[in-house]
Amino acid sequence: PGARGGRYMVLLHGFSPLAHREPRMKKMAASICDATGITVFIPRVASLFHDKISMKEVAAEIGDTYTSLARAHPGRYYAFGVCMGASLLAMGLQTVPAEIYPEKLLLVGPITDGKSLMKLHDGNGIPNQDIIFKLIVTANMEVFSDNEKALIRKSMLNAGSGKTDESRIRRILGER
Repeated sequence: PGARGGRYMVLLHGFSPLAHREPRMKKMAASICDATGITVFIPRVASLFHDKISMKEVAAEIGDTYTSLARAHPGRYYAFGVCMGASLLAMGLQTVPAEIYPEKLLLVGPITDGKSLMKLHDGNGIPNQDIIFKLIVTANMEVFSDNEKALIRKSMLNAGSGKTDESRIRRILGER
């Protein structure tokens, strides 16, 4: 209700049995729409419910779904992933063309241990990972000092939208 065309958000659910029909997701989408005027899509990701499909295949479907929505409804895009959907969204967006990549990406997920998430991610053979995903993962790793975590947060805030300029981020972090 009340949405203005041209601004869209893809809101991706996690491993809820109700998936895109989860009442709390619908309420969140309605609240975002009412507060901002952004049209919110909650796509159903069918592969999340097949036990014989790899995380790589799920991430590919998410990327394809996002790309299809952005092509069918041109405009400014934002993406919001919840629970495990947050991790999969970050993985799936790696194949999205730069011209339709979301301007903002909000990830709220259950995995707070960066090592576990990277093991899950790297085990699925997804190459050329955007450095911002690695920064998101490392922000909670216990191997970093408070000063190093502050630099990581600064890098994340300076990443901007679209494909990350890794040279800019490396200048902030320093070569290590």
